[in-house]
Amino acid sequence: DRIGPRFPIASGSLVVAVGFAGLALLAYAGIHSFWWGVFPLMALMGFGMALVVSPLSTAVMTAVEDKDTGAASGINNAVS
Repeated sequence: DRIGPRFPIASGSLVVAVGFAGLALLAYAGIHSFWWGVFPLMALMGFGMALVVSPLSTAVMTAVEDKDTGAASGINNAVS
């Protein structure tokens, strides 16, 4: 609540983007090892998604009226 959802969503999305860019560059760099190439980048992407999911869910649930929270929760879970 103190910092709001914008900063964690933006920073988490940036971390995920860096992970995807790293995966795209692996083949170009000639790195074909799972443990030294793919795994660290996938862990980085997981960390970025952890930063994004909770504030995004909170932002979705607070953006709708009280009578629509059930539908918003269902849609958010289906999209996730």
